[in-house]
Amino acid sequence: ARCEVCLEQYCTQVQIEARTLEQMLSIQVLPASLRYQLELSQVVTSARESSIDCSRTAGRLHDVAQLVEALQEAIETLMAAEAFESEDAHLHANHVRDTLLPAMLVARTISDQLETLVAEDLWPLPSYTDMLFIR
Repeated sequence: ARCEVCLEQYCTQVQIEARTLEQMLSIQVLPASLRYQLELSQVVTSARESSIDCSRTAGRLHDVAQLVEALQEAIETLMAAEAFESEDAHLHANHVRDTLLPAMLVARTISDQLETLVAEDLWPLPSYTDMLFIR
């Protein structure tokens, strides 16, 4: 019985963390990344219209666009993994360990990569620099 209770607590805690991550990514990180992508695309379009070389900015736009696509896919994967339910505590805990936690790690990794690219004034969360060196 204790094992069942511990497994249930483990699953509940990880699911709360996963829902929180999914909400933060969907409501804060993704919109900020899309705004930055829009800004970059406007800069590239304007520079090309003015016959200005913007290959580095276009490269950055490409990187951001790829990460935004990957983030959207990671959010969908995370949501699908969150939806799993089972009455069997062992099966549910195995799903959390094998599917939900890896999905969370992928989403977090993409978000961390976007944090290094998105303009500071658009990033909605405290950066590692902000947390380590209080401004």
